[in-house]
Amino acid sequence: MEASWFDTWHQQPGLMHFTGERAGDRIDLRGTYLGEWGWTVSLDLAGEAVAMTMCNVVPESALADVPPEMPPMSAGPYDVMVARWAQLSTS
Repeated sequence: MEASWFDTWHQQPGLMHFTGERAGDRIDLRGTYLGEWGWTVSLDLAGEAVAMTMCNVVPESALADVPPEMPPMSAGPYDVMVARWAQLSTS
């Protein structure tokens, strides 16, 4: 499975390419930028709502560049956006 994402802040000037797979009602996508940095996007299509979780993935190599005055940071994914959309009842 393939997808593209356009983020006017992070991925300028073009589309970010993702690859992934679908298993039942779940789609998991992965893409990279700036070499080792990445994004994961998961869509849960089960039930009456659609849920999407986007994670930024910090590479191990980036930890050496963290200024000493910054709070501790670890490599790997962290949630950036978690959303759930449901159809509202009109009755």
